[in-house]
Amino acid sequence: TIVIPAHKGCHRRTELVTQWVTEHFVPVFSSWLSETLGRASRVFADQAVVDVGERWSSIQRKALLESRMLLMVWTPSYFASPWCVAEFETFRQRAKLTRSHLFVPLLFNGWENLPADARRYQVIDYSEFAIAGGRFKGSKDYPEFVEKTRFLAGVVAKQLGEAPPLDPTVPTAFADETS
Repeated sequence: TIVIPAHKGCHRRTELVTQWVTEHFVPVFSSWLSETLGRASRVFADQAVVDVGERWSSIQRKALLESRMLLMVWTPSYFASPWCVAEFETFRQRAKLTRSHLFVPLLFNGWENLPADARRYQVIDYSEFAIAGGRFKGSKDYPEFVEKTRFLAGVVAKQLGEAPPLDPTVPTAFADETS
């Protein structure tokens, strides 16, 4: 499983990122990843998977424990969210412990306003495709977006092949739930 934070808690200042991730990125990425792997892939984009009435933290914690990689769509609001920072820290700690590449940051917008620590990571820049809504699919930029996402699927497939087996004892960076 691969986690892609897409919920409003991560991108709380705008619907733009949530809409772009769920309507454009996840369908194209999931298809190309499955095609590249030669089998069905499991992509957890929490906005699309969490049912009404379910607790975010328990669903996210379960997804993090069952996922081998994290794709993050970085904006300044991503780093303003404790949820997203906890997801990132979980995979950053796991990558450090296993000496593996377990997360891929995608830049959506606002490079200059990201935390200095985040700007030390190589990102895949999707900022030129920061367009949501139906008009993006019909735009002249959409074929380039699909090609970049196909390339990303290849990178992720390679990293998945090199990722260590899941270890349920590796802690997450989420605070323990009370009630």
